[in-house]
Amino acid sequence: MKNPEQIICINNLVNFKIINAYFMKNIVILGAGTAGTMLANHLNHYLTVKDCGITIIDEKEEHHYQPGYLFLPFDIYTPEDIIKSIKEFIPN
Repeated sequence: MKNPEQIICINNLVNFKIINAYFMKNIVILGAGTAGTMLANHLNHYLTVKDCGITIIDEKEEHHYQPGYLFLPFDIYTPEDIIKSIKEFIPN
């Protein structure tokens, strides 16, 4: 096997391991919450378009920063501060 494509594999969602593989062309991430968007951003940093694609599947279009709800009654945050479009966090 000459020049196998290098694919990033997540080991316990913390340690990155480079593995050689010909079979992976698209990574599918289920959920665009905090973990899903972080994973997509980390993979986007390590992979190139020719290595493989990243697809994120989620039923929601907005991300709610839940800890921000604690600050709404005190007018520290507004709803616009805690509700953002998921597209803002996903790499292109």
